[in-house]
Parts: sequence; structure tokens; C-alpha cells
Amino acid sequence: MTIISQVNANEGSVTRNNDWETIEVVLPDKSVTPLLVFTPEETPKGVVVLWPGLGMGARYFTPMARELASRGYGVVLSELRGQGGQTSKATRRNQWGYHDLASQDYPLVTAAARGHFAEKYPVKEGSDRLPLYFMCHSMGGQIGMMYLSRPEADVDAAIFIGSGIPHYINFSGKQRARLRYGSPVMQVFSTALGYWPGGRFDLAGYGRQSGRHIREWARYSAGGRLKPFRTDLNYDRAQLQITTPVLALTCGGDYDCPPESAKDLAARLPKAARYGYVPEGLGHNRWAREPKIVADRFDEFLANVSAGQHHPSIL
Repeated sequence: MTIISQVNANEGSVTRNNDWETIEVVLPDKSVTPLLVFTPEETPKGVVVLWPGLGMGARYFTPMARELASRGYGVVLSELRGQGGQTSKATRRNQWGYHDLASQDYPLVTAAARGHFAEKYPVKEGSDRLPLYFMCHSMGGQIGMMYLSRPEADVDAAIFIGSGIPHYINFSGKQRARLRYGSPVMQVFSTALGYWPGGRFDLAGYGRQSGRHIREWARYSAGGRLKPFRTDLNYDRAQLQITTPVLALTCGGDYDCPPESAKDLAARLPKAARYGYVPEGLGHNRWAREPKIVADRFDEFLANVSAGQHHPSIL
């Protein structure tokens, strides 16, 4: 579980690309997760770790990262396993699921983010360390919810955007039919092959994915309960005790995570989560490319947390 930096042998510095640095996290399966790190001009007021949704690479979220950095946050864009620049490849023999990501990937990336900024901005005696926040999209929030319930969770607050419980009853119209009838098809294919292959039949655009992860997600969609493989924790029970402040946010025009789906997620974190709605039609993904509105809501959320005015509610 080594955390390493990608180093230029001549300069001895962290690799730089445009306006970000790249550091690397090595996972227990020996795959590498590249982290894109954005640093503000002055000492950060906090660190934001941003987790993408299923089938999305970290670079899609660079406009949001730049917006947050302009507001004084240090930002770390991570990858889900097997996506974007993450080097693991799903095969019949190489599989992972929700629990692996929550218990391995999220803790290691969180530690790397804290470590990087702690080294860059050492804490003075008598001062508090930099707070660390999660910004999670879609699947990233489903896994983030699990991570927050773990004893090693090390996050001060989290905003989930377009993240909800994928149970088909939370949806309507074509999306409801797609989940109710399409997810079992994905489960069958993922079981037969050992992985979800992507390609021309991948109507959702998820790309190649771990068979275990897709099977767990398909059962989640069918019955509304996540039953991860070989866990060390009863996540359903542990989530009831989470007290880390969470804002579950949906945007107008998001058919992949309608309000009922996000409200369902918030209801499962009764001591932590509040539901919020952005009426502007930013959809499931566009908020990341047009970041100002959601970044404003993020700042407002953190101000409420700091003032003790974040009250868990799904209203």
C-alpha cells in the first residue's frame, strides 16, 4: 500500500502538466491511481478530493478543479479503479467491487491528499491541520457513503452531486425501464464474462468495468440494497451512525439521479445528510464543466457547517 510521487529524475520534483501536478498512489493490486493536484496561489483554506462517477475520467472535472482552486482550495482529482488513467484492467481474474474501493482506494487516496498538502504547507504549532472535503459524483458518492461509515474515514465534510440510490423505483420513464430491465442484462453478461466489456452494446457508456462491481450495482438497482462481496463491516448499520456533514445535491435535468434517488441516499444517513436542489438545468454532468453554481453551493454548505447550521434533513 505504498504511496509514491511521480518524480522527474533530473529535477527531483513532482511531475507538472499545465496547471496541475501529478502524484501516484499504488493500490494493493499493484495498479496505479494518478492524482491531478491543483494548488491555489496562497495557503489553501482546505483540500477537496473529487471522485468521478462510473465511466468518467478525472480530467473531465478540471474546470471544477480550477474553479475551486481559484476560491482558495487545494484540489485532488482521483480516478475510480480501471477508469481514466487508473492502470487496473478488469478481467475474469482481476475483479473488484464497492467494498474494495471503499476500504482500499478511498483511504489511500485520502491519505495521499492529506500527506501532499501537509508536506507543502506544514502545520504551525498550535494550528489546526487543513480540513479535507470530498466532492463526489454519482457512483463516486455511493462509494463515498460507504467510506464515511468506516472507522478509518478521515473527511471533514462531503458534497455528493448527482449521487443517489440506484433502485429503479426512484426513477421514472425511460430511466426506470433502463434500470429495471437493463441492469439484469448487464448482470448476466458480467457474470458470464467475468467483466463488463463496454463496446457497442454499452448503451450507458460505462466502458470496461469489473464484473463484481457491475453485479453488485445491478442487485442494488433491482432491490435497493447494496450487498457487497466479502466485507468486514455491516455498511447499512454503520451508515446510520455517520455524523460527517453531507450535502446530497441534484441539479435540474439530471435524469440519471432524480431528486427521489438523492433523497433516498440522504435518508440513509440520518445523522449526517441534508438534501439540496439546484434548479438550473446542469444535468448529471454539465455542472462539472460549468462549475460556478455548484461551487457556490459548496461554499455555502461549508459556511453552514462551520457556523453549526448544517441540520440533517431530506426536506
